[in-house]
Amino acid sequence: MRSKKKDSKQWEAILNSDMWALSSESILPALRLSYCHLASHLKPCFAYCAIFPRGYEFQKDDLVLQWMAEGLLHPPETNMDTEEIDDSCFQDLASRLFFQPSKTNEYCFTMHDLIHDLAKSVSGEFCKRLEASDSCKISKTMRYLSYRGAEYDVLEKIMGISEVQHLRSFAVLRTFVKDEIKLSLFSKLKRLRVLSLPSNNLELSDVIGNWKHLRYLNLSGTPIKRSPEIITTSYNLQILILHCCKDLAELPIHMARKKRWFTLKELGKLQHLRGELSIHNLQNVEDVHDAEEANLKVKRHLRRLKLRWEGDGDDSQRERNVLEKLEPHLNVEDLCIDGYNGTRLPDWLGDFSFSTLAILKLEECRYCSFLPPLGQLTSLKELWIIAFDRVQVVGLEFYGSSSTSNENPFRSLEILRFEDLAEWHEWIPCVGAFPRLQKLYIFNCPILTKALPNHLLSLTTLQIERCHQLVVSFPAAPSMCIYSLTSTLVT
Repeated sequence: MRSKKKDSKQWEAILNSDMWALSSESILPALRLSYCHLASHLKPCFAYCAIFPRGYEFQKDDLVLQWMAEGLLHPPETNMDTEEIDDSCFQDLASRLFFQPSKTNEYCFTMHDLIHDLAKSVSGEFCKRLEASDSCKISKTMRYLSYRGAEYDVLEKIMGISEVQHLRSFAVLRTFVKDEIKLSLFSKLKRLRVLSLPSNNLELSDVIGNWKHLRYLNLSGTPIKRSPEIITTSYNLQILILHCCKDLAELPIHMARKKRWFTLKELGKLQHLRGELSIHNLQNVEDVHDAEEANLKVKRHLRRLKLRWEGDGDDSQRERNVLEKLEPHLNVEDLCIDGYNGTRLPDWLGDFSFSTLAILKLEECRYCSFLPPLGQLTSLKELWIIAFDRVQVVGLEFYGSSSTSNENPFRSLEILRFEDLAEWHEWIPCVGAFPRLQKLYIFNCPILTKALPNHLLSLTTLQIERCHQLVVSFPAAPSMCIYSLTSTLVT
């Protein structure tokens, strides 16, 4: 009502609804009304959550991936992209308190018991949860099934699953089944779209069948040594999760290659890559064209990107060219460049066009003498500058073109961290910079002697450690409540 009902007649229609008179032992009429007034594309997403037991903690991203695999995500507006749809559906339900943050795990959500009962009610006979105390009977009309038994439970409860020909989702939830689960048990389920068997013993050798509709497969934490060949015949598979499969040593022969490595340019084929991407050992890139063909600049759904070099490179100009070609899309929100051996950071870094970049970490760029013009990044909230051995002065170039205009440099920055700058001796302030800076950290800058920015009106935390030659005059910071100054002179 708060978000959708603006007209008094709409409020009166809710008041006079016949649903208030419906009796139910567990479902409050107000909750049922809330469900009825959900947008049509949200109702199946919510009903699917009946697959979870009471009090179950789930992660947002994993639930959204299962929705996606089940084909439940439909755009309320035709101009929304897939990622916006994913986030919008979850946030809409969370804003109405159908989901609430877990009190014990900051990365998880739960449903209140009354909300869980509502999900169970609206999902009807199509969704069932098997618990340790439940009978082994599984209805053939079922579409979505989860199983959570006692620790080291027996496999007997789910032996009848192969007879449920129309089953679309099956998930074992945080149960360590004592017996070995044969993946062939599920091979007859030709309509299966979601299969989740984390942290269980699996037998893969006799897998047969046709999973052409399978889109989501989670084998995380299992002791498998090779992934099943059937993966390569599951043509619609979108999500394969093998997190913490420590014994995994072999991919299916049709998925792997004769060489022991992949080249950077093969990322160019992954046009719908989304979320987070981390690329390590970039010092091994010999051909700059490989970096160009990776085509990161067009991957508009990438939000977090980490580029990592290991050890000393033998060609700083090549590394610079590689990094120039690894320019991400302007939608990137979190960027880390670590271990870069070039003498200069690329021209695109600091470009004001990166209007969504909120977190930037530059680490161990030991051969760079100057910092890029980062002050013109309008959305930047957190900035780390670590282990720049050759930077001597942080000057006006750091603030960018906004330092000579009416714009305040670093106008959104809240957290700034300098660490391990061995040759840094002077910080030239810029009037109007850092209007929202709340936390400033300066660690192990042994010859820094001159000037900290003044008039940091939003500063609440100041920590300076192992800066033996720095003489600090406290900046005008009326909001500051936490400070720690170690090996530093204070005036």
